[in-house]
Amino acid sequence: MSWVLYGVLAERSSSGGFHLWDVRMPLYVQSSVIDLTWSERVGGGTRVWDTNAAGAQAIAETERSVAAAAEAPDSVLLLPPGGADNVRMQAARAYGLVLEGATDAAVEVLGRACRYDAKYPWERDLVARASEIREMLVAHRLSDVLDRIAGWRATTARTIGIRLT
Repeated sequence: MSWVLYGVLAERSSSGGFHLWDVRMPLYVQSSVIDLTWSERVGGGTRVWDTNAAGAQAIAETERSVAAAAEAPDSVLLLPPGGADNVRMQAARAYGLVLEGATDAAVEVLGRACRYDAKYPWERDLVARASEIREMLVAHRLSDVLDRIAGWRATTARTIGIRLT
């Protein structure tokens, strides 16, 4: 079962050509768009590729890199960009830890997310989800947590228009 979306994305640049993305997106984090937060721009943030042989070569190399990453056995848990203080990334990390079977570590990370002083509605929703999942883990309801995370995965996949296999 694939928990992470791997892919290549070409994004038109306003200066002509395109930006090339090596896409990594955890599907176990609820999203209504392809979230490039975990992804990297090939060649750096300012690199614009031309629609020529060099651009085509960059796409081919990125495709090979993405395919290799997708085959890696530890491909569920993605490093959290933005550092440990980013509550959104902490929640995502905790859900990845659950999927890897590290429930004690997930409880600890979710505890950090639950202590976050939420200011906006989306932050309050995130903290409430993290709190609920943490409580379920503490109550040894792992199968319920896994069902919930699988539901988020299915919803995210459907919303962004990908078919799960």
